[in-house]
Amino acid sequence: MDQVAHRSSQEVGNFGDRLWGDSMILVSIDGYASSTGTTSVNEAVSANRAHLAASYLEGLLVNLHVRGVTFHVEAFGASAFVTKPYDSALNCRTTITVT
Repeated sequence: MDQVAHRSSQEVGNFGDRLWGDSMILVSIDGYASSTGTTSVNEAVSANRAHLAASYLEGLLVNLHVRGVTFHVEAFGASAFVTKPYDSALNCRTTITVT
């Protein structure tokens, strides 16, 4: 596992622990893509990215015996860019908001 994947895995694990301890009930997961590719491809990529994160978190919460968390997953395709150029890999991301 490379350093980025390992760090991300640790952060998601810590996130699951916080959900359990803070009784959070709604997790919103938004997927985004860079401007590389067609609109339909970018929408599919961003949807897959968001659903993958949701599946991982749901599995983690099951393993932690956390119940009562609702997931809202949405794909935004190539939009809400965080950096230029818009085809930068940094724009390919998933954001997670917990309330």
